[in-house]
Amino acid sequence: EMVANVEAGYADYETVSGRAYLAGPITEKISADIALTALDQGEGWGRNLTLNRESRLQDNKGARSKMVLKASETLKFTVAGDYFENDESIALGYKIDPGTLGTGGTRGPAGQDTTLNSFPSTKQEFYGGSLTAEADFGFATLTSISAFRRSVNRSDFDVDGGPFTRIRIAFTSGTKAF
Repeated sequence: EMVANVEAGYADYETVSGRAYLAGPITEKISADIALTALDQGEGWGRNLTLNRESRLQDNKGARSKMVLKASETLKFTVAGDYFENDESIALGYKIDPGTLGTGGTRGPAGQDTTLNSFPSTKQEFYGGSLTAEADFGFATLTSISAFRRSVNRSDFDVDGGPFTRIRIAFTSGTKAF
């Protein structure tokens, strides 16, 4: 049967979020679903005092879907896929201790302001897909699962926490699996 669900939200720090889900039959032998999600934080938890801009922001979105084909009473195929993307600077807002060279006043939530001379970011992507085939022989079921997963992480951040470049780290990492 057909199922649909939609949710929307608005929260602190101008955070807008939404989710949608739709599932149901396409034909007598094929059914599918899709789920979508997104979150956008418009105002940061703190401020970058050196660059005079919002900091500690997040933006993410994702989708997943599955399609099932019941080819016969004894043979079924399932194809599934998903994607998620995250772009944030929440955990990378280093700050040097108050009273030391280069610090400014505090604004916003206590301890959330930064004095970095670059804007830190972490961008992540996660995605994958799979094909499952199931054959029922009566006395046993043969199942074959083939799947692929990939993740990519790109981070760039100013470790010293001050308004001058001393230590900055940028890296890309990731995984692939089949």
